[in-house]
Amino acid sequence: MANSFLLNFRNITKRRRQAVLFSLVGALGMILIIAAIYMAMSAQRFLVYEDTRLGIRIKYPENWGKVENQPGVVVAFLSPQETDLDIFNESVNIVAQDLSQEPMTLNNYTNLAIRQMQAVFKKSMQVIESTPTLLAGHSAHKFVYQGSDQKNPKLNIRIMHIWCIKNNMAYQVTYTALVTSFDRYLKIVNTMLGSFAIK
Repeated sequence: MANSFLLNFRNITKRRRQAVLFSLVGALGMILIIAAIYMAMSAQRFLVYEDTRLGIRIKYPENWGKVENQPGVVVAFLSPQETDLDIFNESVNIVAQDLSQEPMTLNNYTNLAIRQMQAVFKKSMQVIESTPTLLAGHSAHKFVYQGSDQKNPKLNIRIMHIWCIKNNMAYQVTYTALVTSFDRYLKIVNTMLGSFAIK
């Protein structure tokens, strides 16, 4: 079979041989790039963020930025800029809401949260997934959708929210990325989600 391949390869024109070789080199180059990205992500080192007041803990990549004390957000983690043309930082943020004045079930909270997101995104929202899951070992809900970025409508973003309720506190972890880069960071985000703990 190898001899047959060599005979066929010799019989084709020089130009076709060059095209085949360029295709093989290009494919090999893509494989090496993908392997390098995978290895870089596999070697990703994580730091620990902890808020003792809220009793939460999460690991985050050491090369991601950390922003605290934003209005309504406990902490936000921002991906590093990939190139000079990178205009969007993928992010993971944590929100904690005190529900003690108006206690609600996970189901009620889920319905309310989804209605609020639909009001914000209106017709541009495309729901990808809405399913029960776990967060920090507690019953939770996962809601994934995509639509136009509110600050820059030309950008299409995908957002994944996962929320749970413990002791009249709602905890929500949100991952936001461009649609085109959402899957690329998912392994890192899943590591972060898996490390999330509530005392």
